[in-house]
Amino acid sequence: MALLRETAARVEAATAENVAMQAAQAAEAADFSRRATAGVQRIEAEQKKLAGVQNLRADIIQRAEEERQSISDEADVLRARIADAKAAHVAQAAEAERELQKKLKGMEASWREREQDHYSKLEAHTAAVDAKIAAMHSEHEKEMAGSKERFATEVAAKEQRLSLLEATEQAVKLRATELAGDGTEFVTLSVAGEQFAVSRKNLAQHPQSTLAVAAHSHISKGVSGPVPIDGDPTHFQLVCSYLRRNKLPVTSSGSNELQWLEGEAEFYNLDELARLCKDA
Repeated sequence: MALLRETAARVEAATAENVAMQAAQAAEAADFSRRATAGVQRIEAEQKKLAGVQNLRADIIQRAEEERQSISDEADVLRARIADAKAAHVAQAAEAERELQKKLKGMEASWREREQDHYSKLEAHTAAVDAKIAAMHSEHEKEMAGSKERFATEVAAKEQRLSLLEATEQAVKLRATELAGDGTEFVTLSVAGEQFAVSRKNLAQHPQSTLAVAAHSHISKGVSGPVPIDGDPTHFQLVCSYLRRNKLPVTSSGSNELQWLEGEAEFYNLDELARLCKDA
């Protein structure tokens, strides 16, 4: 019994498997049929497209042929126009050349006329410039002659002043030598009645001063007694100190004495002493 049941089970299983296989085969057959139908439809569509493409190609070829013919016709027309234009251009070029030559001849004549006028003006200008240069040269020569004459006059005046300066310098040197004596003698200066003894040698070191001039005149004339000096005796000892040392003397009352000394130095022509007072 068990064996029968097992066999029956196997038969049922085999039957079920067979039924499943048949169902799968039927489904596969149905799917294949659908795919085949779709393929046929696609092929038919492609065939229609191909037919359309072929028709389009034929149309394109026909239009291209028509356009080629049209272009060829237009090219023939353009060639004819170009030939006509060339002929017209040659005629225009010839006319333009004639006009150009005519203008060039006119310009050449005008240029020659202007050139002649320019040369005439240039000659006139050159003559005027030459005359002006000649006048300037003559004026320059007159000025040079005047300058030379003025220069000669100035030179003569300077030479005369130089001679006078040399004579004055010689006289000053002689005065200094005569005034110095042997270097040991003194001279008495009477400044507004107040007497001051000064070495003749120290006075001789300032021969341009009025003190030296007065002392030399007094001595050379052989006049005895003190040399009269028209001055201020208030601080005259400061002047005597400068004559001895050739340095700015020491003052006791500050700027008042310096101001007095500067004024007296200028009065007696003691220029270096006046400068020392100003710089102090």
